[in-house]
Amino acid sequence: QSTYNIRVGRSKAVLGPYLDREGRPMLEGHGTLVLESSQRWRGTGHNSFLSTPQGDWLVHACYDAQAPRQGRILNVRTVRWVEGWPTVGEPINRP
Repeated sequence: QSTYNIRVGRSKAVLGPYLDREGRPMLEGHGTLVLESSQRWRGTGHNSFLSTPQGDWLVHACYDAQAPRQGRILNVRTVRWVEGWPTVGEPINRP
């Protein structure tokens, strides 16, 4: 079981400090959870956010527990912003 997850923080200045949704510093191990392993998708991480004319997306690597010999794959998820913080949907299965 993987403990990888994706967390975010934000700052008013590019050099920080970066804080999570509760105002806790990321440098102290905090961060607002965006995505963690599920029953099927394991080891979520190595991510990037993309903005396109069709919307915002989270792209990340993971393992599919239903196809463990496949190795790491790429998942693409829609991003919705709630009070300035990202929430993600299920992986899309086509562009």
